[in-house]
Amino acid sequence: VYLPLLASDLGDFRKAAERYPLSGFSVTIPHKQAVLRYLDKVHPQVQAAGAANTVRIRLGRWEAINTDIAGIEDPLRNTYRLSVREQLPRNFRAVIVGNGGSARAAIMALRALGCRAISVAGRNPAQRCACALALLAWARAARDGLRAALEWLAAFHWHLFKVRVVVDELR
Repeated sequence: VYLPLLASDLGDFRKAAERYPLSGFSVTIPHKQAVLRYLDKVHPQVQAAGAANTVRIRLGRWEAINTDIAGIEDPLRNTYRLSVREQLPRNFRAVIVGNGGSARAAIMALRALGCRAISVAGRNPAQRCACALALLAWARAARDGLRAALEWLAAFHWHLFKVRVVVDELR
């Protein structure tokens, strides 16, 4: 049974959750990044994205996964009729509005699909920079060192810009 639970303090939530037979819970804004410090086990995709959207509780241990990545990657593969080995066209460009946990998952999904031009737009300059730094750290870990991370960054066009208004005309 899915029950919505409002939590303003994750530390208090963890203590309270121990009293109930929870098997897991979904994580929403604004906790997708903050929940990481309360976990016992982190899936590699969660570590790479720096955010979790699902926590499983097994034998009292909190394990995090991020289903947002597949939730973005799979529809793109279907829409563009890409097999598991195929990637997006070389000239494919993407704009991600926002720079929180879901944005990081979107970046991971686009990277997995071979997107070379990813723009990240957001209102908060500090969060835009934190997003870029988290991705640099992921590149370092994923590609074995600074040289490879710099090559990775050079191959992708990162645009971190401020947005005041977004008009969505897509339906």
